[in-house]
Amino acid sequence: MDLHEIKRILKDHLTHLLESMPDQKDLVIDPELTKPLDRVAGIAFLKEHGVDKIFKLEPSQKSLPGRGKRIYLVRANMLNMKYIADQITAERRLGQTREYIVIMVPRRLHVCEVILENEGVFGHVTLEEFRLDLFPLDTDLLSLEMHSLFKSFYLEGDYTHIHTVASSLVTLQHLYGRIPNVYAIGKLSKMTYDLMKTMHDHEEGQQTKFSIGQLYIIDREVDFVTPMCTPMTYEALLDETFGIECGVIELGAEIVGKQQNVKMLLTSNDPIYTEIRDCHFSSVFPFLSAKAKELHAIHEKKNSLTSIGDLKNFVTQDLGRLKQQQAALSHHISACEHIMKTKMKQDFESAIRAEHNLLEGSETRECIAYMENTLYRQDPYLSSLRLLCLLSLTQNGLTPRDYKTLKTDFLHSHGFEHLATFFSLKKLGMLVEQEQTSKVAAVKLRRSQFRQLANKLGLVPKSGEEVMTKNPTDVSYVFGAAYAPLTVKIVEYILQHEALQSFEDIGRMLPGGIHTHVKYRAASKGAAKTTFLPVGQHSPRTVLVYFLGGCTFSEVAALRTLAQREKLQIIVATTAMITGPSLLDSVCERK
Repeated sequence: MDLHEIKRILKDHLTHLLESMPDQKDLVIDPELTKPLDRVAGIAFLKEHGVDKIFKLEPSQKSLPGRGKRIYLVRANMLNMKYIADQITAERRLGQTREYIVIMVPRRLHVCEVILENEGVFGHVTLEEFRLDLFPLDTDLLSLEMHSLFKSFYLEGDYTHIHTVASSLVTLQHLYGRIPNVYAIGKLSKMTYDLMKTMHDHEEGQQTKFSIGQLYIIDREVDFVTPMCTPMTYEALLDETFGIECGVIELGAEIVGKQQNVKMLLTSNDPIYTEIRDCHFSSVFPFLSAKAKELHAIHEKKNSLTSIGDLKNFVTQDLGRLKQQQAALSHHISACEHIMKTKMKQDFESAIRAEHNLLEGSETRECIAYMENTLYRQDPYLSSLRLLCLLSLTQNGLTPRDYKTLKTDFLHSHGFEHLATFFSLKKLGMLVEQEQTSKVAAVKLRRSQFRQLANKLGLVPKSGEEVMTKNPTDVSYVFGAAYAPLTVKIVEYILQHEALQSFEDIGRMLPGGIHTHVKYRAASKGAAKTTFLPVGQHSPRTVLVYFLGGCTFSEVAALRTLAQREKLQIIVATTAMITGPSLLDSVCERK
């Protein structure tokens, strides 16, 4: 299934918007949209369609120089509308007259129009919308890149952008056909499915062609354990160390040994990256070493060339590609070395040992003692908070004594402004105290069914069970064979047990449960209410997994492994790519 069609449609829509505004114009862009827009179009594309100067929307700038026509391309939120209104008001006071166009992404919101009206500028702007929802980060990965949605959905209870998610699914199905089998896992997933179904037209019974056989919509709330675990795959470690933004990382000049920073685009267009992105980190250095020798041998081949024709072919066909691969190889080696140095500074092995013990449910007191030590020596607060959350999630909450001790130590170490952070994490059910008498606590504890799920789905490999980290088939390799991501194991389990009753018991252990909407499946016992496919027609071996609230690169790697093993094509879609620290940082009061 080719995802580039999505990018083409987005570019066509943007082209239509820009060309509907003739003459040269300036563009003021929301900083959050800079990288997504660069992946979809790029500066050269904007220049071709009449954009002259490009500015970032900043609250400190009350007026801007430039042409008589200005476009604001911004996320549709109240803060951005206030910034725009302030700029327009300031410029009008200076006697500047311009034509203002505000393009809201991904859609116009009434609340934004109200802000502009209250600020007295509504009559001076033209409003448009650019439906930049899902766009491809790679051949099997789509993202909204809306990092604020986790906090909005799960902490603030703001479901405005459920519409954005549902709309993105409708758009996908207009391109690739209606998806017959849907599994909504979690409360918000059910809401998304219901809205998606409402947004569809009434021709469902007439449409029989489809490219995607199954859709899994998964709430992040269903599995907080996975982001709290330290990943072991190369791509996930790159994200944790450097921060991958829209498929791009920036390596500092001191890391690559150059005079300026280097930006790397991490996609399957890089053959070296394609080979190592999902590898366990222990396998990466040996591969890079072997690749360096291989490229050196190819480079030395030129010395054995005798004819002018052979030399010409080498220069025209091989040399450019060789230099490109050598540069990429050098950058990957530099990145690996920096990851190693960073992890060594962070007492990596001890932290991993504590994580593994928590996942196995062993040596809990030793783990708590280790956490206390990290707080005493003031390790990075997100690292300490990550372990505290993992302790709570795997132990059905902390005992009142441990909760009080660890909370007090954390506040003394990192500041009492984090009282609000503890409140937020308690509300999310990520860091809670065991209080059986409290109704609120009962809800939180009900969310924390980790041990039962671990036993039911085999999340933690049994002692003595060997898991290969090289050419793996078990998805637990992404966490060093200590834990298989719950979200991925749910997908795997449903794929292997299509009859509803075989995973109802799992649904009862998950917040929000599992809601199934199955239209086609193979004939099986207990499948009487489904419509069977005509003889000779098979449900497509393409599966779409959509994460609400964010997805980690560990889960992407695990799903790719599952796809390879089960001979499927799995497309991953998400509201944003996240890491454990970035998820925690989004709900922390201290930045």
